[in-house]
Amino acid sequence: MDWVQEGGGRAPVASSPEKRIPHKRVHWRALALPDATHKLPGHIVEVGDSSLSLQARYTFPVGTMLQIAFFVPDPLDRSRSNVVQVEGRVSLQVMRGDEVQTGLSVRFPEPVRVTILAALQQEK
Repeated sequence: MDWVQEGGGRAPVASSPEKRIPHKRVHWRALALPDATHKLPGHIVEVGDSSLSLQARYTFPVGTMLQIAFFVPDPLDRSRSNVVQVEGRVSLQVMRGDEVQTGLSVRFPEPVRVTILAALQQEK
């Protein structure tokens, strides 16, 4: 459910179901961009309407704002990818063998949301 400002308060507004990103497991190449000089490789392993899970060999403090660039498969040509970049807040970290799964809270810009939805619909 989304929230909108109304008369000084906030009221819930239901998002249209076709625009919501369903929670799905994926395996998309990614780069964590903690600053202008570092590009740390990993994979997006889960995507949801307002969340991403990054699996990588790096840790980031909970609460950190982190830029993530990731490669979303092109729904028309699976041999190509569309690169998108988002910013998210690190909300949790879990060890997965010798890697760390980092959960991020994200607000997807509309063009990124459309790109992700198209790729997920093609994977059905």
